[in-house]
Amino acid sequence: DSLNELVGAVPMVNSRLLYYYPRPDQAHSDAHGIAPHADYGILTLVAQDQIGGLQVRAKGNQSWVDVEPVPGALVLNTAEVLMRLSNGIIQSTPHRVISKVAKERYSVAFFVAPDLDLEIKPWPMCVQASGGQALYDPCSYRQLVQEIFKQNYQS
Repeated sequence: DSLNELVGAVPMVNSRLLYYYPRPDQAHSDAHGIAPHADYGILTLVAQDQIGGLQVRAKGNQSWVDVEPVPGALVLNTAEVLMRLSNGIIQSTPHRVISKVAKERYSVAFFVAPDLDLEIKPWPMCVQASGGQALYDPCSYRQLVQEIFKQNYQS
Protein backbone atom coordinates (compact mmCIF):
# COMPACT_ATOMS: atom_id res chain seq x y z
CA ASP A 1 0.00 0.00 0.00
CA SER A 2 2.81 2.44 0.80
CA LEU A 3 4.36 2.05 -2.64
CA ASN A 4 0.96 2.51 -4.27
CA GLU A 5 0.52 5.74 -2.29
CA LEU A 6 3.88 6.97 -3.58
CA VAL A 7 3.53 6.11 -7.28
CA GLY A 8 -0.15 5.29 -7.87
CA ALA A 9 -1.70 2.51 -9.91
CA VAL A 10 0.19 3.19 -13.16
CA PRO A 11 3.58 4.80 -12.41
CA MET A 12 5.63 6.21 -15.23
CA VAL A 13 9.04 4.57 -15.30
CA ASN A 14 11.40 4.91 -18.23
CA SER A 15 15.04 4.86 -19.24
CA ARG A 16 16.89 6.99 -21.74
CA LEU A 17 20.26 6.57 -23.34
CA LEU A 18 21.56 10.12 -23.65
CA TYR A 19 24.17 11.16 -26.20
CA TYR A 20 26.07 14.45 -26.03
CA TYR A 21 27.97 15.83 -28.99
CA PRO A 22 31.64 16.70 -28.52
CA ARG A 23 32.23 20.34 -27.70
CA PRO A 24 33.37 22.24 -30.79
CA ASP A 25 36.74 23.96 -30.40
CA GLN A 26 35.19 27.43 -30.58
CA ALA A 27 32.42 26.71 -28.02
CA HIS A 28 32.29 28.44 -24.64
CA SER A 29 33.72 26.38 -21.75
CA ASP A 30 30.28 25.87 -20.20
CA ALA A 31 28.36 25.10 -23.40
CA HIS A 32 25.28 23.10 -22.42
CA GLY A 33 24.67 19.52 -23.37
CA ILE A 34 21.45 19.90 -21.36
CA ALA A 35 20.36 23.27 -19.98
CA PRO A 36 19.77 23.75 -16.23
CA HIS A 37 16.59 22.12 -14.96
CA ALA A 38 15.11 19.93 -12.20
CA ASP A 39 13.33 16.69 -13.04
CA TYR A 40 9.54 16.53 -12.57
CA GLY A 41 8.94 13.07 -11.10
CA ILE A 42 10.05 11.43 -7.88
CA LEU A 43 13.68 10.60 -8.61
CA THR A 44 16.16 9.93 -11.38
CA LEU A 45 19.11 7.54 -11.35
CA VAL A 46 21.97 8.40 -13.70
CA ALA A 47 24.87 6.25 -14.84
CA GLN A 48 27.62 8.48 -16.28
CA ASP A 49 30.49 7.59 -18.53
CA GLN A 50 34.04 8.62 -17.57
CA ILE A 51 33.93 11.88 -19.57
CA GLY A 52 31.83 13.72 -16.99
CA GLY A 53 29.98 16.98 -17.47
CA LEU A 54 27.08 16.54 -15.03
CA GLN A 55 26.84 19.42 -12.58
CA VAL A 56 24.46 20.12 -9.68
CA ARG A 57 23.55 23.25 -7.74
CA ALA A 58 22.74 23.09 -4.06
CA LYS A 59 19.85 25.05 -2.55
CA GLY A 60 20.78 28.70 -2.06
CA ASN A 61 24.02 28.29 -4.02
CA GLN A 62 24.41 29.82 -7.46
CA SER A 63 27.62 27.99 -8.36
CA TRP A 64 27.67 24.66 -10.17
CA VAL A 65 29.50 21.65 -8.73
CA ASP A 66 30.93 18.90 -10.91
CA VAL A 67 29.61 15.39 -10.23
CA GLU A 68 32.77 13.42 -10.81
CA PRO A 69 32.15 10.05 -12.48
CA VAL A 70 32.80 7.07 -10.20
CA PRO A 71 33.02 3.70 -11.97
CA GLY A 72 30.01 1.53 -11.10
CA ALA A 73 28.24 4.30 -9.17
CA LEU A 74 24.83 5.83 -9.84
CA VAL A 75 23.88 9.47 -9.27
CA LEU A 76 20.50 10.03 -7.62
CA ASN A 77 18.67 13.26 -8.47
CA THR A 78 15.64 14.03 -6.37
CA ALA A 79 12.77 15.60 -8.31
CA GLU A 80 9.79 17.94 -7.93
CA VAL A 81 7.25 15.39 -6.67
CA LEU A 82 9.54 14.22 -3.87
CA MET A 83 10.12 17.86 -2.89
CA ARG A 84 6.36 18.42 -2.64
CA LEU A 85 5.70 15.16 -0.79
CA SER A 86 8.40 16.03 1.75
CA ASN A 87 7.05 19.60 2.08
CA GLY A 88 10.40 20.97 0.93
CA ILE A 89 12.53 18.95 3.37
CA ILE A 90 14.03 17.14 0.38
CA GLN A 91 14.77 19.61 -2.40
CA SER A 92 14.66 18.83 -6.11
CA THR A 93 18.15 18.79 -7.62
CA PRO A 94 18.85 21.52 -10.17
CA HIS A 95 21.34 20.07 -12.63
CA ARG A 96 22.81 20.54 -16.07
CA VAL A 97 25.25 18.86 -18.39
CA ILE A 98 28.07 20.82 -19.94
CA SER A 99 30.29 19.75 -22.79
CA LYS A 100 33.75 20.00 -21.24
CA VAL A 101 35.82 18.27 -23.88
CA ALA A 102 35.85 17.52 -27.60
CA LYS A 103 34.72 13.92 -27.00
CA GLU A 104 31.36 12.21 -27.26
CA ARG A 105 29.61 11.59 -23.95
CA TYR A 106 26.96 9.07 -22.97
CA SER A 107 24.83 8.54 -19.91
CA VAL A 108 21.81 6.45 -19.01
CA ALA A 109 18.98 7.99 -17.00
CA PHE A 110 16.24 6.01 -15.25
CA PHE A 111 13.23 8.16 -14.35
CA VAL A 112 10.57 7.30 -11.74
CA ALA A 113 7.39 9.37 -11.75
CA PRO A 114 3.91 8.77 -10.34
CA ASP A 115 0.69 8.00 -12.14
CA LEU A 116 -0.47 11.15 -13.98
CA ASP A 117 -3.69 11.26 -11.95
CA LEU A 118 -2.14 10.63 -8.52
CA GLU A 119 -2.82 13.43 -6.04
CA ILE A 120 0.46 14.99 -4.91
CA LYS A 121 0.27 16.59 -1.47
CA PRO A 122 2.74 16.96 1.39
CA TRP A 123 2.98 13.99 3.74
CA PRO A 124 1.55 14.92 7.19
CA MET A 125 4.72 13.85 9.04
CA CYS A 126 6.78 16.17 6.80
CA VAL A 127 4.37 19.07 7.30
CA GLN A 128 4.72 18.59 11.04
CA ALA A 129 8.52 18.27 10.85
CA SER A 130 8.80 21.47 8.79
CA GLY A 131 6.78 23.78 11.02
CA GLY A 132 3.17 22.64 10.64
CA GLN A 133 2.31 24.52 7.43
CA ALA A 134 1.91 22.75 4.07
CA LEU A 135 4.01 24.62 1.50
CA TYR A 136 2.27 23.10 -1.53
CA ASP A 137 -1.39 22.81 -2.47
CA PRO A 138 -2.59 19.36 -3.52
CA CYS A 139 -2.61 18.72 -7.26
CA SER A 140 -2.38 15.77 -9.63
CA TYR A 141 0.95 14.92 -11.19
CA ARG A 142 -0.62 15.82 -14.54
CA GLN A 143 -1.45 19.32 -13.22
CA LEU A 144 2.07 19.73 -11.84
CA VAL A 145 3.70 18.83 -15.16
CA GLN A 146 1.32 21.13 -17.05
CA GLU A 147 2.19 23.99 -14.69
CA ILE A 148 5.93 23.38 -15.10
CA PHE A 149 5.55 23.32 -18.89
CA LYS A 150 3.54 26.54 -18.78
CA GLN A 151 6.23 28.24 -16.67
CA ASN A 152 9.02 26.98 -18.91
CA TYR A 153 7.49 27.59 -22.33
CA GLN A 154 4.97 30.42 -22.00
CA SER A 155 6.26 33.61 -23.53
